[in-house]
Amino acid sequence: METSTLDAIITAVATLLGAAGPVLISLMKTRRNGDAAPGGILVPEGYKVHRPKPKIQWRTVFLSALFAGLLGYLGARVSQIWISQGVEEVQANDLNTGPYMGDDFEDAEFENGYNDTAWLKNASGGCQIFQENGVMVFSNFPSDEYLKCALMVRTAEPIPFHELNSIQVKLKSPAENAHTGKVEQVIRISTVDLPSGEWWAACGLVLERGEAKAFLNVLLDEYSANGEQPEIFRTTNVDPDVWHILKLAVTENGSVQCHVDGYLVGELRSRYVSELSMSHFEIGLVGYRPPGAFGSTLADEFQIQLLP
Repeated sequence: METSTLDAIITAVATLLGAAGPVLISLMKTRRNGDAAPGGILVPEGYKVHRPKPKIQWRTVFLSALFAGLLGYLGARVSQIWISQGVEEVQANDLNTGPYMGDDFEDAEFENGYNDTAWLKNASGGCQIFQENGVMVFSNFPSDEYLKCALMVRTAEPIPFHELNSIQVKLKSPAENAHTGKVEQVIRISTVDLPSGEWWAACGLVLERGEAKAFLNVLLDEYSANGEQPEIFRTTNVDPDVWHILKLAVTENGSVQCHVDGYLVGELRSRYVSELSMSHFEIGLVGYRPPGAFGSTLADEFQIQLLP
C-alpha cells in the first residue's frame, strides 16, 4: 500500500474517532431512560415532563478535544515514520532495483582505520588508507616504486559477472595534488577466469599537472604482437578539486561502461562474452601512484548494485 493511501486512511480514522468522541462520552454520561422523568419516575399519559435546560458539560468538551488531539498526533506520527522509511529505502537503492550493498564510511568505530569485515587491504608499503570525517582517504609517501593502494570488497564468494549491475562511488582529488605527479583513484573489477587469463576494467579519476580527467581503462582480452595485453583508455575532462560520482556498469550484452556524473565516458565489450558472463570478479577501490608521485584521494558513498 502506498504512503498516500495509508495517510488518507489514518486521517479518516482519526477524524471519525475524534468526531465520535463527544457522542460516546455523552452517551456514557446520560441518565435518561425513555419517558422517565428526572430520577427515573414514570409519568402518566397526558402529562409533560419538565426537563431542565442542559448545561454545557465543560469536562466533556475538554476530554473530547483531548481525545481528538491525541488521535490526530498518533496518526501524524505513524505517517511520518512510514514516510521516513520510504525515503531512506529510495535513497539506498537509487542506482537500480536489485540487491544493494555499500559503505558510507560514517561508522565512528572505524575512524582512522577501516571496517576489516567489509574490506581487505591490499596495498604497497608506502600507502596509507583510513577513514576520516565520513570519507575514506587513500594517501601515500613518495616512493621509487609504482604503488597500488587498494581496498578490496570482502564477499563470501567472488561475485559472478552476470549478477553484477553497477558499482558507484563519489571520488575527489584535492587541489594540493596538482603538482605531486600523477594521482589516480578507480573502481576496479578483475577476474582470472577468461581464456586469456587476467582481465580487468577500471573507472575513475586521474589528476596530473593540474588537469583532471574521468576515464575508462580496460585490459583487452587479446594479445598484441609482442605478447602483451594492451590497455585501452576512454577519457573526458572534469573539474579538479570537486566531488564526482563515478559508476562502472555492466550492460545486458556484456559491455562495461564508465559514467561520471551521469555522463557516459566510454563503453567496451569483450570478445569473450559467454566466458565473461560466467566469470567471478573481485571488486575494489584502488589508488595508483607512479614512482615519485604522492597525494591523497577521497572516496565516499560506495555502492554495489546486483541484478534482482
